Amino acid sequence: MKKVYFIFLVLHCGNASADFEKLELYGFLLANSTLAINGVDSLGRNNLVAYNSAANPVLAGYPSRTSQSFQVQQSRLGLKAHLEENIEALFEFDFVDLNKSTPAVASAPRLRQAKVSWAQDAWTFHVGQQWDLFSPLAPTTYNYIGHYFLSGDLGFMRLQAQALYKDGSLEHGVAVGFPTFNNQTQESTPELSRWPTLSLRETVTQDHWTYGASGIIGHLELPSKVRSQTPFALNVFAQFKDDNDELNFESYYGHNVENLSLQGLSYSANLLKLEEAGAFITARRKLADRHRIFYGLGYAKVLNAQNLSPAYSLIAGRPTFNLTGGTSTGYGIVQNGTARLGYEYLLRKKLTTFIETAFLYTEHKLDAADQSRFSSFRTAQIFEIGLKLDL
Repeated sequence: MKKVYFIFLVLHCGNASADFEKLELYGFLLANSTLAINGVDSLGRNNLVAYNSAANPVLAGYPSRTSQSFQVQQSRLGLKAHLEENIEALFEFDFVDLNKSTPAVASAPRLRQAKVSWAQDAWTFHVGQQWDLFSPLAPTTYNYIGHYFLSGDLGFMRLQAQALYKDGSLEHGVAVGFPTFNNQTQESTPELSRWPTLSLRETVTQDHWTYGASGIIGHLELPSKVRSQTPFALNVFAQFKDDNDELNFESYYGHNVENLSLQGLSYSANLLKLEEAGAFITARRKLADRHRIFYGLGYAKVLNAQNLSPAYSLIAGRPTFNLTGGTSTGYGIVQNGTARLGYEYLLRKKLTTFIETAFLYTEHKLDAADQSRFSSFRTAQIFEIGLKLDL
């Protein structure tokens, strides 16, 4: 929080020299209690922070035990600084640390977005860390960090420069970005590959519908130069939204999508070719003035799993998990599906309570030594109740 207050203070105190027209604070507080029958993973970590797959039986401490947690990590805080009429700076934080199961005062701000935006006539430009141009829709769920990642939704944050051009009902988009993150202390494949990603998107908006197609491509080379790969993905999407209903749909096909920092399954530390396909569909329906239901399905699968590695390596016969940029073994998931159903009730204008349940079905890639000890197919059921206050 000190970082957030510091940024706010700097922007506020710099008002005289920078001549800000307006500072806008936004975000939400999300408090939720989660119960899981069987173990779950949150983007590869065996905890309930942002669940999106059934637990890996080799890595989870208690893969068949029921667990419960209380979380506020997904709460979000953002600040927009409007400079003149058409220039805006944005900082956005949450408090998620997937490596901490249920922290309290150990939570720390995590930078989500930091970008500068400039609009001129029909053009809009964004530079910084922001959501991918590719895979633009967000599925409906209160699990904002985990949602349908690894089961049909690929879109994630990227360091990039975007340009959007609006032409009537059409929007043309192009972006150049960094291929993936690197949390190591030294340069590795992302930096040494030198090639940026290229993304293209075409969007049509008519009445209550928005639909279109997008693509992303990059090029990666191992530091040893013994192998290179050209990961890519293609995506089609559609959204319907009016006062009572909302529908979001995306489907994709790609090669080595997780090597490009997209939230898919196909990652290869050795840049072996992996094919993947997936889709999700979610909906929200207004039942009455304060009552809504929401539901959805998502699924993703690696099509040539023989090239997929487990999410761990065996050192002295014991599994060791490593999921850090540049040396990751990946999630080691062959296929992953999720089904969700929820109910929300508007207590006040900006205060909502909700109940959400999810069923997860996951097939893990296991080392040959573990295939006789564990089943690679895992399921889990999640029950969640929470409160959300919008700022």
